[in-house]
Amino acid sequence: MAVVSAHLFAPQSWAEPFESDSGPPPSGVYELDPNHAHLYFSVNHLGFSKIVGRFNSFHGKIEIDASHPDASVVALEVDVGSIDTNNAVLDEILRGARFFDVEKHPVANFLSDRVVKSGGSMLEVTGDLELNGRLRSIDADVSYNGHGRNPYEPVYIVGFSADIALQRSEWGLGAFEDAVGDEVSVILEVEFVRSLESVEPNSEVSPDE
Repeated sequence: MAVVSAHLFAPQSWAEPFESDSGPPPSGVYELDPNHAHLYFSVNHLGFSKIVGRFNSFHGKIEIDASHPDASVVALEVDVGSIDTNNAVLDEILRGARFFDVEKHPVANFLSDRVVKSGGSMLEVTGDLELNGRLRSIDADVSYNGHGRNPYEPVYIVGFSADIALQRSEWGLGAFEDAVGDEVSVILEVEFVRSLESVEPNSEVSPDE
């Protein structure tokens, strides 16, 4: 079998591994890139292992104020019916009236109200999560992974990784408590994008550079 090196298909100027800029990103509104957005969750099952799943459909945006990061805002909307545990029977149960009841509550919404630098590239993001008809405040530990141009598309990227711990019973999702733990671990790996033309000429990066 012939082996072809992947770098042969990359633009010549990007033969070396791409490195993002860890400095402040240009201010502005960035839209979630659905092709590079992953929302996973895990919860203890009988103490033997963890049920792991994901939501396949969600969107959102982030408004970045590079001069005043604490004024930045994150908004996300999750299609709850897109839940996927790789178990069709379980997925239907979770969509049903005993759990998420997606007919009544098809989406979950998060809107931040506070962004604080917590050291290095880490941020603490606090906001309200509306899920299953209930609104609760949550905290997210967020890693800012940097910003830069996409070498393959005419867009500018800013990336984040986030960890969140939720008590599902706080949103009325306490079913199956004898078999499934209450604490749910949530992981997000996300990229937000905007067109190169929209990056302000007087910001940290100019599209003409």
